[in-house]
Amino acid sequence: MSPRVAELMRGLEALLAEHSARPGTLVRADEVLAPWPARESALAAGEAALAFRSADTAARIGEGSEPTSHYVLAGYAGIAEVYLGMWESGRGDAVLAEEMARKVAPVCKTLDVFARMHPVGQPLALLYQGLADWLGGKEAKARQHWSESLAAAERLRMPYEQGLALYERGAGPRAAIQNAGNTWSAPRNCSGRPERNTI
Repeated sequence: MSPRVAELMRGLEALLAEHSARPGTLVRADEVLAPWPARESALAAGEAALAFRSADTAARIGEGSEPTSHYVLAGYAGIAEVYLGMWESGRGDAVLAEEMARKVAPVCKTLDVFARMHPVGQPLALLYQGLADWLGGKEAKARQHWSESLAAAERLRMPYEQGLALYERGAGPRAAIQNAGNTWSAPRNCSGRPERNTI
């Protein structure tokens, strides 16, 4: 992360801390979404610990609330991406896998609630539930969710989400593809997913 971006992120975090400490200053949706820039910057810089702290902060704020605001999708999706990325990258660590599975379950449930209110959330809700299923050893269920994610993305004409669903549905376990000698490689974020602007 560049010094300027780091400075801006510290300023944003201070501003959010100041305003979120005052009751009623931010609506809950904004509080959930607020850590998103820090999380995205941390992911881009490969700073998993910072991304995890940011996701935990947002998850704690959003706990028990209904995601009624249409613009909060990025906040909840970001939380899921961090937890799922950490689960995926730490598959050899049973304690970490169990913790991430426990943390991502309510986030996936919240994304499902969001998707029922706002159809635009369906592709990501199904995508992340599929990844949670896959990591939890439920391969058939994962493939079903990824197919449903693709169908929703196609129906809603969301090309980025279509690409993500195709990637997950076609890739399955990344290790198997890497071991098979696959040489195609799009730029990736720290959770292993293609960067947004490459699909």
